[in-house]
Amino acid sequence: MRLSKKPLKAYECWINQHSWLSHHHFDKKRFFEFVDTFIRYGRRHVSGEELRDDIMRKYASYGDQQELIEESTYYGQLFDDLVSFAKATGRLRNA
Repeated sequence: MRLSKKPLKAYECWINQHSWLSHHHFDKKRFFEFVDTFIRYGRRHVSGEELRDDIMRKYASYGDQQELIEESTYYGQLFDDLVSFAKATGRLRNA
């Protein structure tokens, strides 16, 4: 997955936390900060499917594969939904 510099930094801040899939308030906050940074500064198109695939690659050795599939799919779809919302409301700069 290719991200611009600022979105990549925000993505890594979220995804490199061992608790990224816990749905804890702070983990969700980091995810939303990543999406916000992507919407504001992203210069390359990225899809939720690419996000999901990147998560699956990063955590390929994660113990519970079914949970990994579900969580990566959830976040990929949420990413797509939030980016679509930003596009529909004129907030997406890289449209």
